[in-house]
Amino acid sequence: MLSRLNELEKLKLELFTNGMKLTSRAKQAINEGMNIPEEIRLAHDIKNQPLTLAEFASTSGIPLRLGLSDIWVNTPIPEFNPNFVNDTSYQLEFDGDQFTLISLMSEVRVHPVPVPLYHGSVNSRGIPYTNFTVTHVDRARTSPIDGCSFSCGFCDSSLTPYSTRDVEEIISSLNVAISDPVLPARHILISGGTPRKSDYVYELEVYQRVCESFKDFDVDIMMSPRPGLLDNLEEIHDFGVNAIYMNLELFNDELAKQIIPHKADISKKYYLELLAQAAPIFGKGNVRSLLLVGLEPMEDTLNGVQALAEIGCDPILSPFRPSPKTPLSYISPSTTEQLAEVWIKSKEIVSDYSGVEMGPRCSPCHHNTLTFP
Repeated sequence: MLSRLNELEKLKLELFTNGMKLTSRAKQAINEGMNIPEEIRLAHDIKNQPLTLAEFASTSGIPLRLGLSDIWVNTPIPEFNPNFVNDTSYQLEFDGDQFTLISLMSEVRVHPVPVPLYHGSVNSRGIPYTNFTVTHVDRARTSPIDGCSFSCGFCDSSLTPYSTRDVEEIISSLNVAISDPVLPARHILISGGTPRKSDYVYELEVYQRVCESFKDFDVDIMMSPRPGLLDNLEEIHDFGVNAIYMNLELFNDELAKQIIPHKADISKKYYLELLAQAAPIFGKGNVRSLLLVGLEPMEDTLNGVQALAEIGCDPILSPFRPSPKTPLSYISPSTTEQLAEVWIKSKEIVSDYSGVEMGPRCSPCHHNTLTFP
């Protein structure tokens, strides 16, 4: 299967599986903002930039753009994933002019995505803007809920105490993210943690207020389809929501009960019914569901891709990345060959369905998914 991919596509899969290390020169260069255009760096006296925000398991690495392509990959590094990035042969180097990814077999010019300037700033109450919103490549992701009412084996969100966030401070943080001089956000994602039932009205208020406040931006939502929260899809669409994600994550029912028990309780049937209802409301390409690659047999994942494509939903493949903070930290990521196989077979499945593609459709948002332009 690997032979059906080009060299940069193969490299993305290798980086998902093995990660990379940074030389001292590369670390210093990122710290000094050498991955930021010089005029911006000088105008804002940028220094002491972090390598990456690493605020979630699947975004724990450094996003890279590979060569002159439109291929992006969030690359794990030992600083945040010591549980599986150790003897990798990939090394990020900086020669005073450009960043290069060096391995035993090749050298590829790459472009590390900088951390936005606001990630070091606080609001008028002294609270970091990143408590509300985080930018990954070109997408600002805001979370109305701190912590999560669910507990999933691959996620560390539930380790944070549960609380709701102030709506005005969410909107303020999004304004800062959109106007950031280093990495301005181009679109908005409202996502988890999953709210308690008592906070459903609040969650819907956030959807409406954010859409009203940012009418010139695509606003997507990513949320578990709990009865009572996403029942009225027409209303949510009328708020101005552009696209909706309801992530199955695992198609194997038995494994779902073990790893994502609260989501399994909702039932796969309910997920698929609600996604099918959403497809004609939000339109082609705007209803999506993510499947984790590497936590269930590949056959189950492919069956999930099939089930989603049949109802007009774009499937998204997310390679499982074991967070050191979770019960699944000991599990190894999928091999390059396994990732290539599930990608190619998934592409073949969706090709039979008009209007369905492997998502997401935004190329920079491919960075933490098994997707290519």
